[in-house]
Amino acid sequence: MSKIERVDPDLKFVRKIVENGGGSVKRCYQCATCSVVCTLSPKDKPFPRKEMLWAQWGLKDRLVGDPDIWLCHHCGDCTVHCPRGAKPGETLQAIRASVISELSFPKAIAEAVNKPQYFPALLLLPMLLLGVTMWEAGTLKAHPGPIIWGNLLPHSVFFEGMFMLLMGWSVVAGGVGIVRQWQHMKRMCPADKDAKGLPIGAAFVQAVKELLWHSRFEACGQNRARTWPHRLLFFGFLSAMITAGGAAILEKAFHIPPPLPNPDAAAWAYAVGMFFKILGILGAVGLLVGSGWLLNRRMVNQDQTGDSSFFDWAFLGVLFATGLTGTLTYIVRLTNNATLAYPTYFVHLSLVAFLLSTIAYTKFAHVFYRTTAMTYALHIGRTVEEICPALPAPPPQPALPEQAS
Repeated sequence: MSKIERVDPDLKFVRKIVENGGGSVKRCYQCATCSVVCTLSPKDKPFPRKEMLWAQWGLKDRLVGDPDIWLCHHCGDCTVHCPRGAKPGETLQAIRASVISELSFPKAIAEAVNKPQYFPALLLLPMLLLGVTMWEAGTLKAHPGPIIWGNLLPHSVFFEGMFMLLMGWSVVAGGVGIVRQWQHMKRMCPADKDAKGLPIGAAFVQAVKELLWHSRFEACGQNRARTWPHRLLFFGFLSAMITAGGAAILEKAFHIPPPLPNPDAAAWAYAVGMFFKILGILGAVGLLVGSGWLLNRRMVNQDQTGDSSFFDWAFLGVLFATGLTGTLTYIVRLTNNATLAYPTYFVHLSLVAFLLSTIAYTKFAHVFYRTTAMTYALHIGRTVEEICPALPAPPPQPALPEQAS
């Protein structure tokens, strides 16, 4: 006799999915076209059909523990082929945003960061914190003479104090979320006895290799053009972080203060400083071009990128602003205009502090949750045996009337 399972819909979670951009989910009538056209979906229990059903019913536990929502890369192929305009790609994106909130520690921060009414205040909070720090250090004043960033905010204060504190908090919060995610996936999607998966270490290495190059984006049809802007954005941010870390190590471990390269340093230190300087410039270019490219595509190519929610706009906007203020900081310093240089640097550090403190709560967190989900999927043998070419988009259809959710 088949087992009877009690279904407990979570209506609050359904409303959260709708608020995050999944309002069209109620249009789905389970035709499975989305699962058929998806090039990244495994043949056994393919997505996103089942996720659409679970989202309609508010089955939060199944969605939180479902690795498939992270195997989806929002290609948009399912959305353009959907005969009902249910927008499965946008719905899964909304599900991911909602799941990040459920996995976050503490959950209240994720709820606040991703709501427009609270976002400005939270964005200004690092500025207030930096201002108080500089006031306590006695550096919140005009600084005549050559532009030296340490005059405004000593590197030891930012990197040893605030930087380590914020990074430490993000590591703890992100670690708690990843542990929760892994436990949910083990409970909701256990490995089959005859599954041929990879050891966890090998699965993690394979997942990181795929994510570093964004190789699965190349299987997309409708939204494949975003592959390169994603790469530029990812490697630009990574390069900027390496540059900042390298400058801090040179100063604290080898007593070689900025600027990079320091003309008074030894030859080897000068060469290392020049390397970090070039890396930082390339990182700024990648960050600006990548985020600007993606923002522009969302504004002018909505038919390809799909609908965007505040969850998307806020993340890309902060990344673009961080890259822009960092670039302006470098340019203004070359002009020796202290009146503009120090305020620009202050805003840049505030944005960096905001990014570091909210890594585990914004769309930034999808990097870590996707890595974990792909690792788990490879570990239990849930992979695509052969990625087929994406189907061409169908001819445009008349838009369906909006349906209340």
